[in-house]
Amino acid sequence: MNRIIATWGFLIVLTLITWGASAQAPQSIQYQAVARDPSGALITNTPIGVRVTIIDGPSTGTPVYTEQHTPSTGDYGVFTLQLGRGNNQVGTFANIGWGTGTIWLKIEVDPAGGTSYVDMGTYQFLSVPYALYAQTAGNGGGGGTQTLTLTGNTLTISGGNTVDLSSIAGTPGPTGPTGATGPAGPAGGPAGPTGATGADGATGPTGATGPAGPTGAGVAGATGPTGATGATGPAGTTGATGATGVGGGTLDQAYDFGGAGLGRNITADAGAVTINTTGSGASALTLANTGTGTALDASGNNPSNNFSIIQATTNGATGTAGIIGNSNGAAYGVAGQLESTGTAESAVYGSNLRTNGGHGVLGRGYNGVVGETGRNDGNAMFGFNSSTGPFSAAAGQVAAGITGQGYYGTLGQTTADNGIGIYGLHGGPTNGTNDNPGVAGLGFIGVLGTSRVPGTGYGLLSGDDIGAIGNILALGNLSAGGVKTFRIDLPSDPANKYLFHFSIESDEVMNIYRGKIVLDANGEAVVTLADYVADVNTNFGYNLTAIGSAAPGLYVGEEFSNGTFKIAGGSPGQKVSWQLTAERNDPYLQQNPDQKLAVRNKPAHEVGYYVHPEAYGFDVNKGVIRIRNNNFLTNPLQVPTLAPHAKLGLNK
Repeated sequence: MNRIIATWGFLIVLTLITWGASAQAPQSIQYQAVARDPSGALITNTPIGVRVTIIDGPSTGTPVYTEQHTPSTGDYGVFTLQLGRGNNQVGTFANIGWGTGTIWLKIEVDPAGGTSYVDMGTYQFLSVPYALYAQTAGNGGGGGTQTLTLTGNTLTISGGNTVDLSSIAGTPGPTGPTGATGPAGPAGGPAGPTGATGADGATGPTGATGPAGPTGAGVAGATGPTGATGATGPAGTTGATGATGVGGGTLDQAYDFGGAGLGRNITADAGAVTINTTGSGASALTLANTGTGTALDASGNNPSNNFSIIQATTNGATGTAGIIGNSNGAAYGVAGQLESTGTAESAVYGSNLRTNGGHGVLGRGYNGVVGETGRNDGNAMFGFNSSTGPFSAAAGQVAAGITGQGYYGTLGQTTADNGIGIYGLHGGPTNGTNDNPGVAGLGFIGVLGTSRVPGTGYGLLSGDDIGAIGNILALGNLSAGGVKTFRIDLPSDPANKYLFHFSIESDEVMNIYRGKIVLDANGEAVVTLADYVADVNTNFGYNLTAIGSAAPGLYVGEEFSNGTFKIAGGSPGQKVSWQLTAERNDPYLQQNPDQKLAVRNKPAHEVGYYVHPEAYGFDVNKGVIRIRNNNFLTNPLQVPTLAPHAKLGLNK
């Protein structure tokens, strides 16, 4: 919470009284204070909220006037108010009785500029503010006009009072300019410690004992022992058989037959209990539990039982189910739980016995099916296809473990620092007759990779050689730490050897054009190049070589301009081989001139790393391009192979 350290300062207003006129005191008092926060620092150049209350009588008495201000502090935390000219809330400033009783000033402040005020204290007005009483003061305490008369050096005030002005030396000079406001004084010292709690007073005398209550009733005595059973009397005659009752009792009566809950057990030793209903949309059995237990509890205690404990069969239309679980709260509609001591393969099992479609488990909704695991050796979702083929893509056979179809066919995501969003593994032979890819992509774009950190990460990164059948197109730069080659089978031994041609490298981005031309009768020739040469090049260079005979005077007669350059100084009919080199200057390089730089600083994430770290005595971990977690390359993930599942037994 902020605090305000207030400094009193009243502006003394002098009112010149003309002869024979009444003096009118301004209905306002100047107030100035300094605002500081709890640490004592000034609150500068900030609007604050201030509420002013004037109290007549004791400091806790009734307010006679209240007004609100919203001043702004200055460079030194100083703010100024004109009491009597704020937003009036209670009373009238002109009606304050300055001449009677004791007047108090209460200041409340909201440092945030609002109306959540904090009480800063209540202060008594002293002699200077009481000068307001002069507005109604007259000669002898009455009202009216006072007359001033000047005779020589004597000033006479009506009522008999005089003032000797002879001691005034000379005519007063003009009032000098007001000096700058001095800096605010230091904050007051910290509040003193709270005084110690006074000792407890002496214990007062014990009060007189109250009258005794009424006498309670006595406790009943114990029941005496049961007397001996008398002799059995002779058997009476059998009574007549009663009439047959109409209808049976209720299930609740059967439940309590012979005692509360004694009829709740049914031993189905002559067939299953059957409940039939013929109503439309009606339920044959409804169970409800308004407590905290289960509505139905079924268990099987025979480990050799091969049938389900609860079984439902339906031949209803599409959209119905043998068993449906519904939830309208935070609970699960259907849940399966495998205990830690269990040996079953899954908590929930779906079996599809169709041969032409269908699903073992079908999930629909915002997330159709979600798999989750917290184990390093587990799988959040595992798909297994036990088919061994033969496989025919032409027949539309997929034989996939997991198939994804949708806007994103399959989406893999991980937040682990060493995790992989999608990992593809082919566990078959590495030298088979087929491609056996770990991941295959097919579409307008077969595989699309993008990095979350452009310029630092890689959209696609291979830890091994990359092969491509078809064209490779790079819209950006293509860099190679090794040589850039053209490789074909060696024509003389294509089965055993390759032929390599190497790219020419330069510290300039260069283009080269070459040709041959025959000089005319003047030993000259004009070489004409394609239109695009002028569009994409600048800074041309020339090489001329005479063919068949020496031409010591051969030279470039005119430099390249408007798509041509001229050769001169040769012999008539002489053949000349020419070469034109140029600096590439197409629109891309004009807009990206930094791409022409031969020496560049490494980006921050590559400083201290090398294109070929082994050439400088470092291992592969210091490579600019490196696989930081190559465990999955050296130790591929081993996916378990599962046997086909047996179908569940039905109790029929």
